[in-house]
Amino acid sequence: MANLPGSFEPAPSTFPGPYSFSGQLPLGEWNMLANGRIYTLTISDVRGSRVEADMSSGRIQDAEWKDTASASSLATLTFTRVIDATGLKQRYHAYLLHYDRNDPLWRLVGTYGNVTVGEQAGWYATLPR
Repeated sequence: MANLPGSFEPAPSTFPGPYSFSGQLPLGEWNMLANGRIYTLTISDVRGSRVEADMSSGRIQDAEWKDTASASSLATLTFTRVIDATGLKQRYHAYLLHYDRNDPLWRLVGTYGNVTVGEQAGWYATLPR
């Protein structure tokens, strides 16, 4: 049975390392899982800390990349998702995980929630490397 885009593999993979880190946010169409739904998060450009991105549901604004990754810390992506039909605004925060050279995926993991309430749930996204 094939996995859904963005879903975990049926059996966990083990990547013993060594792990590497990247100060660059990978561009492309990420498979994203949030709120029990699958979305596409398209990251098209990064200039300094400013990120150009789109999401298959909602509009993205205020997207920012902090590339302070090192061997002991993770780089972060933050953005606001706006659903124009309802006026709902959600703030997303994620970390780009360090990777093993044998791992075929980039991985973002983080939290999101209504901007007036705060972070309430988890989300993750994957992108083939």
